[in-house]
Amino acid sequence: CIFYGHTLGMVNSAQWLSTVLASIVGEALIVGPIKIVLCAIILAMGSQRLYELDSHTVDYKKAIRLKIPNDEKYLMDLIAKRQQSMYTPLSYKSRFEMFKKKESRNNWYTLLDLIITACFVTVVIIEISRL
Repeated sequence: CIFYGHTLGMVNSAQWLSTVLASIVGEALIVGPIKIVLCAIILAMGSQRLYELDSHTVDYKKAIRLKIPNDEKYLMDLIAKRQQSMYTPLSYKSRFEMFKKKESRNNWYTLLDLIITACFVTVVIIEISRL
């Protein structure tokens, strides 16, 4: 690389060297970090689990305007709905199975996170080694 600059002569060699140094510094200080930040943002967005945060919010204006009927048929229907099995506690076996499924899912997410992190670190190491 330096020998190539000697073949150009003094003026062209200085211009060539300044261009090469500006390119290297620009890559190392500007373009390289931008690439790393963009990769990190893309990976974070790709692996982030999205939750619906407003799924259990109460619309207070609707709640104030809600008129509950005072007839016995409505009350009996409401009592019948609330006596269904969905209001009874879960059995130990079903809770244990749900816990195991949740733990298994979390283990898979942890493994996926580890693989993505390893790939990201590998890409960063390759980019750094090219400098």
